[in-house]
Amino acid sequence: MLNRPVIVAASLALVLGAVLVRAWDPAPLQIARHRAFDVYQRLAPARHAAVPIIVDIDEASIAAYGQWPWPRTLIADLIDRIAAAGAAVVALNVVFPEPDRSSPREFALRMPGLSVEARDLLLSLPDNDEILARSLAAAPSVLGQPVILSASDGPDSGTPSKASFPIKGSDPRPFLLSAGGFIRNLPVFEEAAPGLAPSSPSPTATTWSAARP
Repeated sequence: MLNRPVIVAASLALVLGAVLVRAWDPAPLQIARHRAFDVYQRLAPARHAAVPIIVDIDEASIAAYGQWPWPRTLIADLIDRIAAAGAAVVALNVVFPEPDRSSPREFALRMPGLSVEARDLLLSLPDNDEILARSLAAAPSVLGQPVILSASDGPDSGTPSKASFPIKGSDPRPFLLSAGGFIRNLPVFEEAAPGLAPSSPSPTATTWSAARP
């Protein structure tokens, strides 16, 4: 019967041999490891993480849809299409602080010389901003609020956050950068969008043209 020192020495030698073989990593060991990985992958395939995609307002988009700003109905259509394609989140890095001037109502109020019948007809048509608000509400949308560095740089946003972060342990807020506020979107949009967030582009996102079919 082997005594304890022999067992300990044999165990250490076995461990040391395994470490040396792993450090050497000969070709047979690499092949075995790769084949084992293939078996694991077939038994339980790894899930690929979703890749952020930016729908870009580029030159092709401008050529296809006309100069910016586009009618809010076009923005609503893009949001509807992106959401219908299965997007988990539709984050807009565009701010909408003023009413759409191409809306029938705005056109009716601004255009001189319209007949009463034409004005009444325009006023009876759906408002572009209301159409966009409905698309924002129906989609998993997050509306961007551009950060302003000081209160004098733009209108401060008094809109309460639609989400919060629990804090466990010491409060990290004294160590975070602060800003004077946010540039607000129209209330109809901020009330409709499920989420609000400081707007910033993603450096790891894939970019698609808004003109892409």
